[in-house]
Amino acid sequence: MSTPKLHLLRSVCAMALVILAVPTPGRAEITEPDHIVYGYAAADGVPITAGQVEVRLNDDPSPVAAYTLGADAALGSLFVLRIPMDSVGERVPGRASRSRRTRRMAS
Repeated sequence: MSTPKLHLLRSVCAMALVILAVPTPGRAEITEPDHIVYGYAAADGVPITAGQVEVRLNDDPSPVAAYTLGADAALGSLFVLRIPMDSVGERVPGRASRSRRTRRMAS
């Protein structure tokens, strides 16, 4: 390799190392997979065939996950809730956490 090309390669490598060595304030996280809850909706043993099944956190009035019964014909009278999860740090709004209690509701 000629000297000018070698000098250029060394310069590029040195700049890349400087860029990689600079700390960044951001933090990368891999999100937890959704917690999936499914089944038949019932109240006092009586099947519920219309309405909405919701999961709400105790301190949040808006549902974290909701399913309108009958919305997916392939599920028939079953419901499925995909609850987004967080596992570390403060809970992100709209996600449940393993450390928080939830309540399931059918309306």
